[in-house]
Amino acid sequence: MSQSDLFNLGGRVALVTGGARGLGEASART
Repeated sequence: MSQSDLFNLGGRVALVTGGARGLGEASART
């Protein structure tokens, strides 16, 4: 596994967790 692959994976995970957190906050607000 190359370093750029690892970076891509980390970015994707951050994006997914960030999106999930945003959705959770949005649904908790309504």
